[in-house]
Amino acid sequence: MSAVDENLTLARLTEFLADDYAKLRLYMGESVFNALGRHCLAAYAVKAPRARALSRHLPDFLDLVKPFSRSPELSDLARLEKAFHAALNAPDAPILTRTTFPWGQGKFRIELHPSLQRLQLRTNATSIWAALTAGELPPPPKRLDEPQELLVWRQGTMPRFRMLGREEAITLDEATRGGAIEIDQASENFLRGWLEAEVISAARRMDATRPL
Repeated sequence: MSAVDENLTLARLTEFLADDYAKLRLYMGESVFNALGRHCLAAYAVKAPRARALSRHLPDFLDLVKPFSRSPELSDLARLEKAFHAALNAPDAPILTRTTFPWGQGKFRIELHPSLQRLQLRTNATSIWAALTAGELPPPPKRLDEPQELLVWRQGTMPRFRMLGREEAITLDEATRGGAIEIDQASENFLRGWLEAEVISAARRMDATRPL
């Protein structure tokens, strides 16, 4: 992100936002993206906005302010791109593998990698993102019948995302809250997938005395 936070002008703000939301800018086009910058400045003119704060809250801004709120894929794309930046900038942490995980019967508490995030998207923003990344024409935007559960994280030096099934999303959310996970066939499959993705930093069996 740019360090420009003071004496904010439209040119500086759009440059800042373009650095943080390059895919969104590509999807919207330069003129519409510049219009977004003007709307941001107008909305926050009285509050002496900072570019970093505007960038951080851009997904919510897109949800609330017309005409952008009429296109919900815009805020979904912004949330996805924001999550990618957060994953890239997350601190390093240990990573457990299938051989270092303390397998056994019973319940476990796991510590997830700090780059891991959960998103719920209402549109086909992931398909739009994939097309933009491949240099292809994005598909027409559409609302989904049900929210799409998404996992975003950093594996090595690369941000990644994948869709989650409902049961896996519930189990992951329970782990995020610090809840205990009981090993059964489904949860073991989830754990093996998370270990393969390198998103588990520590694990402790409930009858163990220290993290492994």
